[in-house]
Amino acid sequence: IWQLATLAADRLALRGDRDANEAKAKEVEDQQSNFMNIINHELRTPLTAILGFADLAYDLPGSREDDILRQFIEGIRFSGRNLSQRISELLTMGGISSATLQVERDECPMPQLIDEFSKENLPDIEGHERVKLPNEIPDIVIRADSRHFQRILVHLIDNALKFSEPETSVDIKWSLLKGRRAADRGDYLRTDVIDTGFGIQEEARERIFRKFYQIEQSNTRIRGGMGLGLTLAKEFTEAMGGELWMTSELGKGSTFSFTIPLVVEPSADRD
Repeated sequence: IWQLATLAADRLALRGDRDANEAKAKEVEDQQSNFMNIINHELRTPLTAILGFADLAYDLPGSREDDILRQFIEGIRFSGRNLSQRISELLTMGGISSATLQVERDECPMPQLIDEFSKENLPDIEGHERVKLPNEIPDIVIRADSRHFQRILVHLIDNALKFSEPETSVDIKWSLLKGRRAADRGDYLRTDVIDTGFGIQEEARERIFRKFYQIEQSNTRIRGGMGLGLTLAKEFTEAMGGELWMTSELGKGSTFSFTIPLVVEPSADRD
């Protein structure tokens, strides 16, 4: 009887601990949701107004004749877009943590996708003139979320530019990769983002994709960023059925590579 009573007491204690843990988890989730709402409304809303007024000022006839004023406005626009990107990263990271990341899997022709990226996303990256895209884009169709595919490119290119010397270039290369695993239903597009920068130390390579991880202590102050870009790129890639990895050699540079599935033709389905 004593043993039964002890077991019953233990079960009650475990149930109490479980309920307490669930209550704490719910409280943390609510706090995170409230924090994301604050970021969205209290930061993004006024920032949108700032950028809107900056764009209007940039287009005023008087600003076109004043080079110094135009430089000031360009500085506001650039810094505002940079801050907007960081806010978007935080909100997206919050969505991933809450298991609410929405990823579409559409048929995306590569020539059209890269043309859109070159016109709408690449110019917003600081140092974009150093990026070398291949002259010929693969005439293929990938199965991806076009917005997230372009964001992967933005994060990887931005990272490569930050960690390489200003006089060097960042090369983008595409190749086709045959599916080799039993689970593969088709082939993949492989994208390589190649820099000739400082390289990444071996002990940092395992942690490079962790949230808020900084390679060096002074990275945020010197090069900017919050350590979310590579984490988001990896999350987006895996959500679309691909993989992301990196290779690096100190003093010679790094290559970040990711794969995205090609659209499988009905006649090419595998058993």
